[in-house]
Amino acid sequence: PFRPPEDWRGDINYSARTAKANFDALPAPGGDYCGVLLIEPEDELTQGLPDVPSARRYFDDLLPMFSPHISDESLQAVIDKPTSRLPQFRYAGPRLHHRNTALLGDA
Repeated sequence: PFRPPEDWRGDINYSARTAKANFDALPAPGGDYCGVLLIEPEDELTQGLPDVPSARRYFDDLLPMFSPHISDESLQAVIDKPTSRLPQFRYAGPRLHHRNTALLGDA
């Protein structure tokens, strides 16, 4: 979970794109956000964070605007969670539109 400050809007997604990772915070009921961290599968630094202080330093450097709002408990959950892979995506081309209809989305 990610809890934004009270003066931030609570009805929009927040995200950051860096050379090392993408972070998305998606609103959830109750004021918390669901944080999603996307990293390269070969990123040994992120996958090898040994403890919360190391994770805090890493997130302070990578996501300074979000790090203060990620609890130590959430950082420990990131450390403990095994890496999972995104599904492979398929392309539905060559035509993605017809007249006034377009095929969009990730479903």
